[in-house]
Amino acid sequence: MAATDGTPLVRVKTEVTEETEPPQPCLLEYQPGDSSGQAEHIWTYSGPADLQLPGEHSTEEKLASEKSLPATEESQLEYNAGNSSEANKNLQPSSVEESLQGTSQHGDKPYKCDYCNYASAYKRDLLRHSGRHTGEKPFKCEQCTFSSTAKYRLVSHMRTHTLEKPFKCEFCDFATAYKYSLKKHTMSEHTDERPHICRECGFSTVNKYNLQSHIRTHTGEKPFVCDVCGYRTGDRSTLTKHRKSHTGNKPYMCGVCGYKTGWDLTSLSVHVRTHTGEKPYKCLYCNFTSARKNSVDIHMAKHTGEKPFACDQCSYRTADKPCLVRHMLTHNGDKRYKCHLCDYVSVRKSDVQVHIVKHSGEKPFACGVCNYRTAYRPCLAQHMKTHTGEKPHKCDQCDFSTAYKRSLRLHVMRYH
Repeated sequence: MAATDGTPLVRVKTEVTEETEPPQPCLLEYQPGDSSGQAEHIWTYSGPADLQLPGEHSTEEKLASEKSLPATEESQLEYNAGNSSEANKNLQPSSVEESLQGTSQHGDKPYKCDYCNYASAYKRDLLRHSGRHTGEKPFKCEQCTFSSTAKYRLVSHMRTHTLEKPFKCEFCDFATAYKYSLKKHTMSEHTDERPHICRECGFSTVNKYNLQSHIRTHTGEKPFVCDVCGYRTGDRSTLTKHRKSHTGNKPYMCGVCGYKTGWDLTSLSVHVRTHTGEKPYKCLYCNFTSARKNSVDIHMAKHTGEKPFACDQCSYRTADKPCLVRHMLTHNGDKRYKCHLCDYVSVRKSDVQVHIVKHSGEKPFACGVCNYRTAYRPCLAQHMKTHTGEKPHKCDQCDFSTAYKRSLRLHVMRYH
């Protein structure tokens, strides 16, 4: 075959014959990332003449990749972004060749950070990492002030505006914006599978990252340190959240009422449920439901009587870890959280945040059914029961039921 000017065309893809060499092994292999987003993507490469892009894997490769899901939601987002059709459209052959030239079967990492000892096999990962030093965040949301060093984070953030939840559970009505959240939900709620087990106490989890953090509660190791105040923790995500307390930045905004949070998308998703009324978490012993998993865990402890979190300085025990953390402050906490409008101080930051509302009059928690607004999340949760008719608190001596725990307590005192 020849071109219009008579020049012979070059056939790029070689014909497959018995003499053809077998495909070369994969040069870029997927490694589960951590919450810093350093996840690398599976690419199948069998020579410059035959490039197989992401999304074109065989059935066997898809099954293999399903068994190697990243350990955190953040790394899963990057993995999904790399496999999306949109990412494939933007993928240029030059970037593929550049990545192939920059790595080898021996795991070379030629792209090194100028500010620390971080190194990567991928130039794009280095650019994203460098943004943490330079502060550059080129991917910006057009609807709010959110910006990021990585495109996949912007794609994920946009779902906070659209409220899109494309991943749905086939066993219940749970839906989420993230594929990994669906996998975690299915394993934790619909199967008994907990593949990651602690050898010290038998604690099991669906997430390897959670197990690593749990083990540090035995060893006392706290490798993650805040470079601003010296705060230390054994959990990377906890440090990430803590750092946001210094910046005051709240990039995650509710598209319904304007509520903002600086924690993470999960926190915003929980807030959005105050508008939708969604309560995907259910008690195994009664009809109690909640928008928060930890609320159901705490509730179920009332049935089992289990209080696994114990104070090492007194006899206090609780079913809720945050309650133990707050309790410990009564032993060794200094009142470092102060109101900037008066002389109020507290050992808990949340107490100061609640107190400041008295000065500002701000009421960020809004009902999605009527015009009720409040400064306190628990008040909104109670108010929503007036719309749903839910009465989860039941007397065990008669058929009385109520929407409010305090009402049940008064009933028992008055009649029983």
